[in-house]
Amino acid sequence: MIRDLEDADLTSLPMRSCEPDETALVESLPQALVHEHRIARLEERVMMLERCLPATLRSIIAEKQPVCTTIAFLGIAGYELRKMIPVTIRPDGGEFTATFFDANISTGGDSQEEAVANLQSLIADFYDELATMPLEELGPSLEKQKHVLMEFVCRRS
Repeated sequence: MIRDLEDADLTSLPMRSCEPDETALVESLPQALVHEHRIARLEERVMMLERCLPATLRSIIAEKQPVCTTIAFLGIAGYELRKMIPVTIRPDGGEFTATFFDANISTGGDSQEEAVANLQSLIADFYDELATMPLEELGPSLEKQKHVLMEFVCRRS
């Protein structure tokens, strides 16, 4: 049995020519049956490829896809969200990175949940730092970041 795709001899997977006794049978069949025979052979090849692709490889492929979600609250006392924050979470080695692209804020964690919790905390920290700074003291990127954070976050009175 093939254990992984690296061990698979994929050159043996293409349709093989009919055996001599199959050739006579195929030649005597109507065209529709010939197509059915070819389809059946293709289905066999697909099933073989599916068996060769281990479940772990499928899960690795699936985990590499970024996840888009939203933060509905920061979970930190004294803060409210004016609107939900769009977040993208992606695998990064053995960890995960959560990013709030609009504000150019990103951080990581050992799990998706930890990455999002770290992002929530970092958003609050950036908000506090930038809220006290006058716009004329900020460069263009920090000014944009401040505007975005003020659009999404506010302090609760």
